[in-house]
Amino acid sequence: MAHQEEAVVRAATELFAERGFAAVTMAEIAERVGLARSSLYRYFPDKDHILLAWLRRENAALVERSAAIARSEGPPTLRLRRWLRLQLDYLLEPDHQLFTRIAVNLGDLRPEVFEAVVAEHRRLYATVEPIVAEALRARGRGRARRDPALVSSFVVGLLRAAGDALGRGTPVRQVRAELERAAVAVVEA
Repeated sequence: MAHQEEAVVRAATELFAERGFAAVTMAEIAERVGLARSSLYRYFPDKDHILLAWLRRENAALVERSAAIARSEGPPTLRLRRWLRLQLDYLLEPDHQLFTRIAVNLGDLRPEVFEAVVAEHRRLYATVEPIVAEALRARGRGRARRDPALVSSFVVGLLRAAGDALGRGTPVRQVRAELERAAVAVVEA
């Protein structure tokens, strides 16, 4: 069953890449996989859920790599820079580019799928909070206590802005340098 689900996800993402998410039907996905349309519904209720399955698979590896950086040794600012580089590198990977093209209108997804997509992003972004918390503790002696969740949300906002800059064609090296500089400044302020 897992093998067939993977085949469905692979076929669907190929079709989404070729023609766009909105233009692909469940019947076309079933045909690409070699299933009857009615058989496809045993695996997924709709193409929104196929997209979600693909995102979850892609996100799982990234979350694990991000969490490993958070757990690693070294100064928190060094780990923060490594975490940011990993995220930025992923933004440039073909799989993320494909997701961005496919899911241009995430608001058009079924509400439960949209919420699941948001939850996947939150799960990823939560991996930076231990790094930020440790950095704030190290710098916070004798200072007012800062909220790691709030500071982490600003770091994530900077990452999103970096993604927008890449989308506008800003050189990767420049985006990477500015992102790291700004994120470390937010944490160390």
